[in-house]
Amino acid sequence: MMTKKVAVVTGSAGGLGKGIAERLLKDGFSVMIHDINEEALAKTIR
Repeated sequence: MMTKKVAVVTGSAGGLGKGIAERLLKDGFSVMIHDINEEALAKTIR
């Protein structure tokens, strides 16, 4: 059986949401991030 860990993190352009997304990535998750602030989100993606 194949298991893939996936997470969706809202409010992830900064602060706590960003920290959670980074930790999940470090733990091997595929992470989808989302935030209302498109500019900050683009910076986080980079």
